[in-house]
Amino acid sequence: MFFLSIIGGVLSSFFFFSINLHCADWHFPKSVDLPYVEKRHVDDFVHWSSEQLFGRTVLALTGNSLHNVRLSQGNGLPAAAARPPMFIGASSTEEITSASSAVVIDLASEGVLYAKNADQPGPIASITKLVTAMVFLDHNPGWEKVYKMKASDRREGGKIYLFEGERVRVRDLFHLSLVASGNSETVALANSTGLTEQEFVAAMNEKMRDLGLEHSVFYDEVGLNDLNSSTAKEVALMAKTALGQKDIMDATLTEASQIKTLGGRVVKFESTDDLLARDLTGGLSLLGGKTGHTNSAGYCFVGKFANQDRKMVISVVLGADSDASRFTETHNLVGWTYANYGW
Repeated sequence: MFFLSIIGGVLSSFFFFSINLHCADWHFPKSVDLPYVEKRHVDDFVHWSSEQLFGRTVLALTGNSLHNVRLSQGNGLPAAAARPPMFIGASSTEEITSASSAVVIDLASEGVLYAKNADQPGPIASITKLVTAMVFLDHNPGWEKVYKMKASDRREGGKIYLFEGERVRVRDLFHLSLVASGNSETVALANSTGLTEQEFVAAMNEKMRDLGLEHSVFYDEVGLNDLNSSTAKEVALMAKTALGQKDIMDATLTEASQIKTLGGRVVKFESTDDLLARDLTGGLSLLGGKTGHTNSAGYCFVGKFANQDRKMVISVVLGADSDASRFTETHNLVGWTYANYGW
């Protein structure tokens, strides 16, 4: 009782001061859920309470210790962290994927629902372009800005859509990068920001540090450099952020499109994501994705999905054997996940 009295007094004081500090943008909740705390954890509980009321860091008591799970963007009392889905099935995970590494995470809680070598670093090829797109949006010079293709933009590997001297709008470069996965067009997109290649790549790595992705490193903005590396789990987390931006999501959901250069040439292109043209079974919806392939990386794919109840997951397959298998195995992984977990 003595310890409970201490806790009650501390919380009452914190609530009083928090209301005064945040009265302009926060209303006292009808009820406050408090975790069970053993006597020997009173100090930790008081610290937790202080952070909940005055800080922006959401803390959750797991077991007998504090675990920092995410950062809140708002003032006052932050929302509780989402609970991960519960495993309700008994299906074996054997033979789901032959890829070198794979992961499925719950979008809301970021809980891992399936993992195979999920923390093993390796090349991610053109999945790199999701990070390029995020950094571009941070430095967007304007969608209607006209860019003239330069000889230094050209990169071999894959189809080349635009050629030296052709002028296009920046918006067209963005779509050619994310829809068609054009390498030369991605370099041009990065150059359109006014940053040097070195500065742009540095911004990509800084973005990863900001997201807390310590095993994701980039040496070019395209993905041709096999030193560009990440893990399946970190690819899922970077994709969560990237596909959460409407411009990126919309581009990756474009099955086919065309642009016209300022010289009048029409350029048609199709998505490299074959799942866009498939009817997904089990009421699944594709909410965005990105392919990647080099000889070292193998065939890669990251995709965001929802079921009929709008429960969302992100699936990553790295190092699949073929173009077709990365999509088939992704479909199998996502189907297995929804069949074996309950939200």
